[in-house]
Amino acid sequence: MLLEGLTEDSAEAGRVAYGIAREVAAENLGVGVPVVVDGVHATHERRALWRGVAEANQAHLVQLEMTLSDQEEHRLRVEYRQANGYVGPTWEQILEMEYDDWSDAVDGPRLLVDTSVVDVTLAHCLRYVASPHPR
Repeated sequence: MLLEGLTEDSAEAGRVAYGIAREVAAENLGVGVPVVVDGVHATHERRALWRGVAEANQAHLVQLEMTLSDQEEHRLRVEYRQANGYVGPTWEQILEMEYDDWSDAVDGPRLLVDTSVVDVTLAHCLRYVASPHPR
């Protein structure tokens, strides 16, 4: 939406994009196609949205939360993406984002992974996703 000039309001673009993603996910789950949702789900409300999509479609939900403990590396990754055309939030906007601490009781179980070492992170995530989880 931002790239196509439909809006200059990044919050509006985000709301619409998540709405479209939710509908596409629901359609795919409804016909038995697995879905991976990759996005910033920093609030209990946003996490609940995806749990609701999974529940409504009787789909198994596996949640992963990615962090990056090295703040300087995080900033560099954001700036690298932006230098290559990414229109997402700036480093300053990321620092100001609302974040609700994860609560298994509220948000459900998840695997918390530090993405500092990419190869190790990927292997760990693949093992977790492939393992049995209670529904």
